[in-house]
Amino acid sequence: MITIHTEQLFFVLLDNEGRSQKTRSRLLKAQSLYGNRKVTREDYIKLWDKNIELDNFSDKEIAEAMSSISENGIEFIAHQIEEVRRSFGKKHYKKLEQVYSERNQGALNKPLLMDSLVKLINIKDLKTGDNVQRPFIAVLRKIINHAKENFPQSPQWHREYLAIKGLYGELLTDSTQDSRKDAK
Repeated sequence: MITIHTEQLFFVLLDNEGRSQKTRSRLLKAQSLYGNRKVTREDYIKLWDKNIELDNFSDKEIAEAMSSISENGIEFIAHQIEEVRRSFGKKHYKKLEQVYSERNQGALNKPLLMDSLVKLINIKDLKTGDNVQRPFIAVLRKIINHAKENFPQSPQWHREYLAIKGLYGELLTDSTQDSRKDAK
C-alpha cells in the first residue's frame, strides 16, 4: 500500500518496463492521509512509451552520454543503442543496462546517464522552445508551472484553496469514500 500524506505535488515518471503499469495503477488508487483526496492525479504520472532515454534522445546522444559516464573510457556507438530501440517490447529485449554492463564492470547509473543526457541539450534551445520534440521538456514545464502555484511559504488558506482545486490529487467524492469504508 502506498501512503503519502503531505501537501506536496507528487509527479511520477515511469519507464515502461517491469511493473510500471502496476505501479501506475496503484498510485492512481492510493489515497492520501492528508486531506480528502488521492495521492496524485492521473495527469501527474508520465508512463513513457519505452523509457525516458529512448523516448527523448537519439541513439547517438545516448551513446555519447553512456561513453561520457563509462568508468573505463569505453566508447559506445549509436548502432548499439539502435539495437536496444529495435528490440524494445519484445519478449527478450535488450536494455541499455545490458549494453553498458557488457562492456563495463559496473552497472549503469541511470540518474548519472540522465544527467549527462540533459547536459547535451542546449540551454538556449530550451528557452526558445526548439526542444519541443523532447516530451520530457513539456513534462518539466508542467511541473515547474504547478510548483510556482505551490510555493512553500504560502499561507494555510492558499494551500487549502489548492487542495480544494484538486492541485495535489483528485478529490474524493462521497461515493469514493463509501467504497473506501466498504473495503475495510
